[in-house]
Amino acid sequence: MEFERGAKIQKTKNLFIPDLRLFLKTRWKVIFFCLLGIALLEVFVFNAPTWQTLLASPNHEPISSFGTSGLRMAAEGFYVQAPNNAQINIKSEAKIKYLKFQDSSLANPSKPQTISYSVGAVYPGDTYIHFGNSMKMCTGVDNSLFINAGSYVKNVVIRFDEPAGTFIPLDALTVNPHIPYRFSGLRLFLLLVVASFWIILGHGSILWKTELDTKRGSHIFLLVLSTLAIMAFYFINWFMTQGWKGYVGWNRDPNGLWASYNLYGNLANSLLHGHTWLNLPISKGLLALKDPYNLTGRLQLKNAGQFSFWDHAFYHGKYYCYDGVIPAVIFFMPFELLSGGHWLPTAWAVLLAALIGAVFATLLVSRIANMYFVDATLGCTLLASWIIGMGSGILVQVFYSSFYSVPESSSYMFTLAGMWCWLKSIETQKVGKEKGVSPIWAFFGSLFMACNVGCRPQFVFFGLLAIPIFWTSVFKDRLLFSKKSIWASILIVLPIIIIFALIFLYNYDRFGSIFNFGENYNLTGFNMTTAKRPSFGFLLPIVVFYYLFQPLNLTAFFPFVDIVRTNIPLWYPIDAAAGGGYFTFVSPFSLILFAAPWIYSEKRTLDLERTFCGEKKSVKNSIISLICMAVAFGTGLLFIDCQWCGFSHRYLIDFGIYYTFVTVFVLYTMLPKWICVEREGSYLVKLTKLLLVFFLTVAFLCEFFAIFTPGR
Repeated sequence: MEFERGAKIQKTKNLFIPDLRLFLKTRWKVIFFCLLGIALLEVFVFNAPTWQTLLASPNHEPISSFGTSGLRMAAEGFYVQAPNNAQINIKSEAKIKYLKFQDSSLANPSKPQTISYSVGAVYPGDTYIHFGNSMKMCTGVDNSLFINAGSYVKNVVIRFDEPAGTFIPLDALTVNPHIPYRFSGLRLFLLLVVASFWIILGHGSILWKTELDTKRGSHIFLLVLSTLAIMAFYFINWFMTQGWKGYVGWNRDPNGLWASYNLYGNLANSLLHGHTWLNLPISKGLLALKDPYNLTGRLQLKNAGQFSFWDHAFYHGKYYCYDGVIPAVIFFMPFELLSGGHWLPTAWAVLLAALIGAVFATLLVSRIANMYFVDATLGCTLLASWIIGMGSGILVQVFYSSFYSVPESSSYMFTLAGMWCWLKSIETQKVGKEKGVSPIWAFFGSLFMACNVGCRPQFVFFGLLAIPIFWTSVFKDRLLFSKKSIWASILIVLPIIIIFALIFLYNYDRFGSIFNFGENYNLTGFNMTTAKRPSFGFLLPIVVFYYLFQPLNLTAFFPFVDIVRTNIPLWYPIDAAAGGGYFTFVSPFSLILFAAPWIYSEKRTLDLERTFCGEKKSVKNSIISLICMAVAFGTGLLFIDCQWCGFSHRYLIDFGIYYTFVTVFVLYTMLPKWICVEREGSYLVKLTKLLLVFFLTVAFLCEFFAIFTPGR
């Protein structure tokens, strides 16, 4: 069977060359219709108001000329006096389709103001004002000043849902204005990215029939291009949320509690000065508190002019960082040394870790294909890199880019790098038979994996996947932990011992215990030293549902993705989340991991023999072991997060990285080259490709629009 399969691949190898001319020849119709669709959408759909108002008769008047109530007019706008009745009553001879406010603050656009308002309609023969839901406009953003009134009535009421005393810099209003044609480069970019998904990965693409060859220039080019696209999306997400501007210095919340967003810069500076505690001012009131972890006591300090820092560990009169120390060592300390004492902004460290992680994600999926799947396709590998890049939860960290995201994004980077190095260390022949273990690659794999204990310890369990990875090397081929492999054995264990020992000493220096990371000394919204949470079984189904299956919360108005309501019967740490759950918002394509039991069943052994390389039984067992362990670790960490951390999208990465890892293996098994070639016309194969690309498109668009979700 091995010979026949190898012969078949050799025979068809030159039939599917990913040459640009061949690709264009086979996909020119798809490219044409995608570009035509983009043109039609851009000209006629997204600019429909331009054509709708082409023959309109605009009426421009100062706001004072309309009927108002609950407002006090001023020189360049008005003040809200009655919050529940702050209205502008607009009447027209013609039906009102659109309204356009004039923004008097355009002369000073550096201070944008978000204004909440509701649109009401008075229907003929009725005096009651029917209001819709509250919406928002932003001064300084001209597009947001247009209001779609529906073209149904001649009497429209605008109600401003703002507190009394709020100044609103709107001084004029145009009824039925001409709306100019607007071209958006960002919108065009989104359309082109979505179109590229369907052009490159849609059914019928030659890339699904092209064997992956990581030594071929055209394959390397496409993999690099795909990786750069993922990195560009990370940068856009990071840049538009502007965490690099907001999460700097100190910030005080309404309760009088302070947040130091330069936590890691402070930690690096402390380490360079020879101590582990943070150089932050400590109020006498905090030192005098009998129980500083009691939130009530800390809130009372505000009235006495005292303060405390939020989400910092406080122990024996000193502030500490309870998050992992290794990001401070690898990112922040070198920057301070090289820059002459400047601190690295936190958001830049998060972005750097995510970008490096994207590179290793592509390297990892390519290595998985080469090691385990002899007829993996280029299309599968490109999709697999996007699955890890989009579905692991790293985009949530990039979005926030605060000090909370530093350990998670660093562990994401280390985990992918470590796994790639481990797989790289197992040298293979063309048929997949192991012939040795590279001590250097094994060393770096263990080093990167061990660094997780000093970043986000939840990722340490990923290192246990070394058991199925090296099982054959240890117990069958005796390439590790034997007389003939002393150096490889030492180098694979040594970095783990060193890193763990250093972290344990670091813990002991701070809290007097090698296993105490300081998380329970955190000054947060409840007393973590004594807190008793509701029973595990009581809240587990609820929080698991929110994490995994919370339906998408979509709206018909920009940004189309809204905050989801996460109701809970008892108090619990719950953060607002945009979009939905892991399988509905972050990684819908990971739903294919539920097909793993069927794919790896005994009934499909013959098919799998055509997919797995090397000694088919041992490789199959290794893959099944990897999948089972990854699912078990991911699910276990999900349960732990539900119980100890509550609900927050920031924790999706804890288990998301495990689920996406499994998804990649299932993907390679579902769509090897021989299935894409021999069963191309199968409805199941077509449906699988269609759903995967569709889910990738949905996830991409949802993640983009969630950038603008208010309150996230």
